Amino acid sequence: MPQLAVAGYPPRPIAATSQILIGTGDPRQDRELDGIEFPEAPWALGRFSELPNVDQVGRDLESARGGGARLFAFGFDAYRLSGYLEHLSRSSGAWLNGATGELRLDGFGNVLRSPGWGVFSGGRPRPALDGQLMPQDVGGE
Repeated sequence: MPQLAVAGYPPRPIAATSQILIGTGDPRQDRELDGIEFPEAPWALGRFSELPNVDQVGRDLESARGGGARLFAFGFDAYRLSGYLEHLSRSSGAWLNGATGELRLDGFGNVLRSPGWGVFSGGRPRPALDGQLMPQDVGGE
């Protein structure tokens, strides 16, 4: 990000995959990532209150630490989804707020997931504000 500014590129929305979270883990060094938006499980960003905090679960359950946290959230959603499959299949437009994102069924019975979004701020991943990922007029095009 800093190199883009030094090169004279105008500010534009920048998105990355969730792999950006590998980073250094040091907020002082990761400040260079500020403003980059990425998809992430709402639970990992602290936006899902139906489970204990991701850090607390990681302390209590070794397999839910690090990359295992996403698998834990996925398993939670799979278990929870099983109780709502009939409702989701019968109600057009119905969705379930899950630990990994918004879950719904398509016309073929496939589960579709809309992830949550995060943004780096102060060198730390934070939940993106609602509406923050709306297209912006960047001018000149």
